[in-house]
Amino acid sequence: MSYKVIEVNAEKAFRKYDNYDIEKDFRYPYHLTPYQGCVFQCVYCFNYKKSKYWKNIEDRKNEIVVVKNMPELVSKEIKKLNMENHPKIVRIGTEAEIYGPAEKEYNITRKILEEFAKYGKMWKIYIPTKSDLILRDIDLLKKLNVVVTVTIVTTNEKLAKKLEPHAPSVKRRIEVLRELRKNKIPCRIRCEPFLEGISDVENINKIKNELDLIEVKVKKLNYFTLDEVKKRAGIK
Repeated sequence: MSYKVIEVNAEKAFRKYDNYDIEKDFRYPYHLTPYQGCVFQCVYCFNYKKSKYWKNIEDRKNEIVVVKNMPELVSKEIKKLNMENHPKIVRIGTEAEIYGPAEKEYNITRKILEEFAKYGKMWKIYIPTKSDLILRDIDLLKKLNVVVTVTIVTTNEKLAKKLEPHAPSVKRRIEVLRELRKNKIPCRIRCEPFLEGISDVENINKIKNELDLIEVKVKKLNYFTLDEVKKRAGIK
């Protein structure tokens, strides 16, 4: 699908979460957001309600913001964060898919990983994705202390297509997990949001066991009701 790219430069790369608790899952002291906006158009995405950038929901569907100077900022700022006793944990990608179509052209995510690779496995890096483009960077991922999280809300392809209209198929995402595991890259599945009557956690757990994944993280809806998601997806 077509989309408009907006190139911007940021003043800062590493952003810190408030109320960080290292003992809780899916809590990271720092995050990086190299892209904003996402062409996958998942109907349950929190950005439809929470995004500070898109005031008009429809804008999200055809605009991708690329933070062009993010790799340079990471290179500069990471030197100040490598002191002893610093919790070197970061999530790359909080508001958009970091392996979307724009990444093929700009390589922002890859350049960021190259900066972390200069420090070996010093940093714990979490990468959430639905995209098979991540396989391009296996060479870098193998050098890093990384955990890849792939979102699978349902294994039903027809329902997934309605919920995540432009994302890779569930089958392709499972293939991505399989390939990553072949390369000994730690992975987990995120069933988020859990949708009652739609999310088949039992089948998702079978995938987890087959591929020897870390876990299946199940999280309930935060920003939409189940009825709202069904209506947006055209599911009765």
